[in-house]
Amino acid sequence: MNNPAPEKPALAQQQYQQPQAPVYEQPHGAAPMAVHGAPPAHNAAQPGHERPWSTGLCECGNDVPGFCLSCWCPCMAYGQYKERYDHLAQTGRPKPKEQVESCGTPGVLYLVVHCLTGFGFVLDFMARGDIRNRYGIKGGALGDCCTACCCMPCTQRQHHRELAIEEVQQWGAVPQMGAQQSQSQMYPPAPAHV
Repeated sequence: MNNPAPEKPALAQQQYQQPQAPVYEQPHGAAPMAVHGAPPAHNAAQPGHERPWSTGLCECGNDVPGFCLSCWCPCMAYGQYKERYDHLAQTGRPKPKEQVESCGTPGVLYLVVHCLTGFGFVLDFMARGDIRNRYGIKGGALGDCCTACCCMPCTQRQHHRELAIEEVQQWGAVPQMGAQQSQSQMYPPAPAHV
């Protein structure tokens, strides 16, 4: 006995019979995910207004270890604050202090530029403009250049303090080295003995 082949449904036969246009390009993916509405910097000036720096240029007295780091190894100090600034600018959130590298890419770049040319201050000058723009701080390129060239350690510590203000005030982050800290912020509580 011959069993006839089962018939395909009519819809399936139509799909196989319709010629398809050739495809000449790859399918397109979804648009990349973007962070929208990142909160503004807490210590930024009101739109259309400028404000002075939150701390003075020579207020390094509360930050002697940080000032010494900026004097003797400016590439490490630059690398730390630049990495924190870049993370804040990209994500709107502070970078956890245990993830901040002293000898990351910005620090190595500073070291190379400073050792080969002696013009490492130019990187501080450019970062100063970025920080001024982020927070709406008064000033200009000429003042930034003179400040970075003539007093690089003080400039680096001022940048550090400006970033620390946003990290602490807006996000409640534990201050980085050099920001004023209480004993409870610096050390975890002692374990209770039973």
